[in-house]
Amino acid sequence: MSEAWVNRWFTPNACSFCDDVFAELADVVFMDAWLPEYSKDSKGTSLALVRSSFVNDIFSDGIESSQIDANTISIDKIVQSQAGVIDLKRDLLSYRLYIEQKNKLNSHKKRVRLSDNISLIKKNEFQIKIKMQQLSKSVLKECFQENKFNTSKFKGEMQYNLRIMNRIQLLNKFFKLPSQFIQKIKYHIEK
Repeated sequence: MSEAWVNRWFTPNACSFCDDVFAELADVVFMDAWLPEYSKDSKGTSLALVRSSFVNDIFSDGIESSQIDANTISIDKIVQSQAGVIDLKRDLLSYRLYIEQKNKLNSHKKRVRLSDNISLIKKNEFQIKIKMQQLSKSVLKECFQENKFNTSKFKGEMQYNLRIMNRIQLLNKFFKLPSQFIQKIKYHIEK
């Protein structure tokens, strides 16, 4: 359920302070291929970033024996596929740390600088996602009845914040339209 991930439901607080986008010390990292060319693949596509010759040999053997179906893509494509995670672990982390310091909470030492230099829309989106992160964990227990999860009750609890988030996202799209229109005109002029 992408709605849970996108809206930070059930996310542990520690994850909100992680600045490691690509599991920098791992021999291999797997990630979802959030790219247009893979969006219609109903089975799903994963990306793998391999940093170890040992793991690379395992992949090569698997490809050679047809046990693994893999293609090489550029690092730029991998970065593009993870744009949302990069935003979350760089710009929004920078703002989260700023808010933490402003509220005199324990400050985490991170590689990103504290900053409130994000748009008003992003700030509001951030605040709603924090509320949903906290609310999702607090209503979780209430939504279990006789060892079954009551999805409709949970969604009902989240509905108010989801409506606000949808309005914020509509506003964001509305404000992006002029910029996208100018980019299209520029593209056709430069052709």
